[in-house]
Amino acid sequence: MANNEAIQALKLGFSYQDDVLEQLDNGNVRGNYELSSKLIRDLKSSLKNIEKAESIDPKAELDDGRGIIAGKALSIGFMGCIEFEGHEEREKAIKLLKEALDLHDEIALFHAELGMIYANQGKKQLAVDHLKQAIELEPENMEYRKRLDKLEDCSESALKTRAFKGNPIALLVWFGLAIILLIAGFNTSDPIGLIGGIICGGIGFLYWKAKSKS
Repeated sequence: MANNEAIQALKLGFSYQDDVLEQLDNGNVRGNYELSSKLIRDLKSSLKNIEKAESIDPKAELDDGRGIIAGKALSIGFMGCIEFEGHEEREKAIKLLKEALDLHDEIALFHAELGMIYANQGKKQLAVDHLKQAIELEPENMEYRKRLDKLEDCSESALKTRAFKGNPIALLVWFGLAIILLIAGFNTSDPIGLIGGIICGGIGFLYWKAKSKS
């Protein structure tokens, strides 16, 4: 009886994931905040049911071999995919995808998604490493191969430039002010100019760092 209850909870948990995968495959999630929020709620329900199954019978699995660990990894990892594609929350997505891969590290989609996030952050080597792992797991997936080829043809500096999401004019203004004040400070031996230049340069650097992470 207990085992049957666990199986029913597990089935329900996996049923939520089917719609999520379809929405991701069809590209419906990207930029769609409302749909993404709904799918996140569904995945939390999925995880809750899978954890219920685990509490009843930790060894429960469906006839096709899907079990507790895979179910939890998929729910958590799909949440990571949606946080990135639907909500553009990179750091939250990375945390969830890593958590999913810690549970089950042979899910190609999650390695590919991490690769794309790292590429968007300008972290070329991490992006390449995860895309290669995705290809090892799904060697027939041509989309992953195209992504890797495109990434390997792109320089690290070009990736970092793309990763900047702020206003380039604002960045130029801060660094321009810094240079002007520093030059003026050196030429006149004015400590106020030097301090002002350092402050403006620091603000520009912090702005660049913040907008490169968002």
